[in-house]
Amino acid sequence: MKSYQRTGCFPALEDVPEQVVEFARRQVELPEGTLPLYQAERTAKHHRGLVRKKVGVKYDQGEARRIAERSIRKEAEAKNRPADLINIALEKATYQESEMST
Repeated sequence: MKSYQRTGCFPALEDVPEQVVEFARRQVELPEGTLPLYQAERTAKHHRGLVRKKVGVKYDQGEARRIAERSIRKEAEAKNRPADLINIALEKATYQESEMST
């Protein structure tokens, strides 16, 4: 959850530092050697949904794309660097989605 709050995305399980895995394992009293894996993608998807709900984020890819497209079209009149346009679109989509969830 903290990773999602800070970065706005979920890390791949293999990218989670071993220290974090060990800490979580101890907190929930899992046996040594328990791996951070999901047996079913459906469970992982459900857990991501729970984290988004707890954080207060609405996950709507279609709406995010519409917001991004509107932002890029508007900002393209004044800016022409693709990186700038992408950053603006991400900022707008992230901000508006979090505003819509409150």
